[in-house]
Amino acid sequence: RQRQMCIRDRYDTGECNGLGVIEKKIEKSSPVEFVLIALGTNDVKIKYGPPDAADVVDGIDKMVSIIKSGNSGARPILLTPPPLGNVTSGDLAGAQDRIPPVVEEYLCYATTQHIPIIDLYATMHADTDLEPDGVHLNTSGRSRVAGIVRGNLLSLRAEPPGFLSSK
Repeated sequence: RQRQMCIRDRYDTGECNGLGVIEKKIEKSSPVEFVLIALGTNDVKIKYGPPDAADVVDGIDKMVSIIKSGNSGARPILLTPPPLGNVTSGDLAGAQDRIPPVVEEYLCYATTQHIPIIDLYATMHADTDLEPDGVHLNTSGRSRVAGIVRGNLLSLRAEPPGFLSSK
C-alpha cells in the first residue's frame, strides 16, 4: 500500500506514516547499502490540499535526514515520480499538471544536497508505460523502471555519489 510521508492519511497508525517506521525497517533489514525514495505522486492528491512542490520535497528531506542519521551507512537515492496521463477524475484529477513542479524541486534538492537521483519523469512515457488509468505503471513501465534502477545501482557501486543517469 502506498502511503503519504508527512500528511496523516486514513491508514495512519499514529506514526506519520513512512517517516515513523523507516529507521526501524532499515535497522531490521541491515546491512542496507541503498534506500530508494520514490515519493510525489500520492502526495499531490486533491485530498491533501494538494500540497505544493516544496511541501513534497520537505517530506523527502525529512526521510533523507532520518536515513543519513542512522548507523546503517545506507545511502539515499531519489527517484522522481513518473509522468501521469490525463487524469480527469478522483483524487489525482489534474495531477499531471502538479507533477512537473515536484520533479523540478526534486532535481534541485538532489543537486544541492549531493544525493543521487534517477529521473523517471524524463525517461518514462505516459502513453506507453502507464495503465489506462493514467496513473499506475503497466508491464512495460515496470520493466523499464526495473532496468533503469538496476543499471543505476550498478553504476553507483562503481562511482562516487552524484547525479545518476536515467538511461
